[in-house]
Amino acid sequence: MSNPNYVFVLDTNRKPLTPCKPSLARKLLTVGKAKVFRLYPFTIILNKEVVDVLCLACESCNIKKGTKDIKVFLAKKPDVLKRVLAQAKRPLKDAAAVNSTRWTLFNRLKATNLEIKGWL
Repeated sequence: MSNPNYVFVLDTNRKPLTPCKPSLARKLLTVGKAKVFRLYPFTIILNKEVVDVLCLACESCNIKKGTKDIKVFLAKKPDVLKRVLAQAKRPLKDAAAVNSTRWTLFNRLKATNLEIKGWL
């Protein structure tokens, strides 16, 4: 990957993941979900739960899968399909809980009539 338009990504165990675009790396760094690991080649290391959201499969599996639906791609491996679908739903449940908590907090802060800055 000699293309300079990608950022190398490491999980919390320092294992390489699929490189990402600089815009995604910038967002992860801004919200504190990643840290700079190395400047050259530019590499970020993810915090704990981000790995589950970003990477459900290895790079070679993603290339083989292409644009196929996951159910079609794993039709011959129902046990793997079941695990992948279960893992894909898990972060969404967590995100729903976080979002509802954030909105409750936001509405309570809004009720104080104070200016709210930097809300993500």
